[in-house]
Amino acid sequence: VPALTDVDNASDQPDAPEPRRALTDTDTSTDTPVLPMDPDQAAPAQTAALDLAAKKPAAEAVPWITVVIDDIGPHVRWSRRAVAMPGPLTMAVLPYAAQARTLEALALANGHEVIAHIPMEPLSAAADPGPGVLTRAANEAELLATLRQNLNGLAGYTGVNNHMGSCLTADADAMRVVMAELKRRSLFFLDSRTSARSQGAAMAAQVGVPHTARDVFLDRTRAAITAAWAKALAMAQRRGTAVVIGHPYPETLAVLTAWMASRDDDDPVLVPLSQMIARRAAAGTAISVAEPG
Repeated sequence: VPALTDVDNASDQPDAPEPRRALTDTDTSTDTPVLPMDPDQAAPAQTAALDLAAKKPAAEAVPWITVVIDDIGPHVRWSRRAVAMPGPLTMAVLPYAAQARTLEALALANGHEVIAHIPMEPLSAAADPGPGVLTRAANEAELLATLRQNLNGLAGYTGVNNHMGSCLTADADAMRVVMAELKRRSLFFLDSRTSARSQGAAMAAQVGVPHTARDVFLDRTRAAITAAWAKALAMAQRRGTAVVIGHPYPETLAVLTAWMASRDDDDPVLVPLSQMIARRAAAGTAISVAEPG
């Protein structure tokens, strides 16, 4: 099972945390395997996902914050805890996980948004993004076939973000191929920014795919997660919006749960990623450049 982290090249991005420990809990699903659909057929979005994306946004006079929980799937116990949380949160599900469809359905039933967390090639040979990884060595047909296999592994998602990918996302030609397929399926893109050299947002803009980028990572120790979350809240208050990525670690879920239980009317409003992208697009701020400190 690959390490539960999307930060495969932390030195490229000041806000990126150090790589975290590997998952040790195996995914022993007894779900009946779902056969992939025809690679030329776009994966259908479940009604719940479409309804969530179409909901009237919260008042734009107040600050918004979006929380994306990456790596949903391989560690079943922690993933189930994440999708059971109040929200709305955005769950990034790894399509290759044996319980991907089950966790996707649970997330949607609990009012969360779901995006497909697509494995992409990292710079570090020691980092393992798992099966179905998109690589720079693949030609266009191979890259597209692998991408479609991933996208067809889920059914109720509204967008995509990269799992690892510090190598692939820096390749403009490869990301252009990815974005063309996302546009064909009417999906949005979140650049996790695992590399400062990522071409994801630029290619999304060029092709016409709704998009935004991560501002803050929540990872490492409980103290570091608490500090990063405080930074994200302050950013949302100052700028009006903030996009946060975390993982289903107990420490991360504990910090988020504590905030949800104690937040008041002056705190930023939690919104799904699709609503955040729409607000940022309307304001002309699709990419919110992360600040130091």
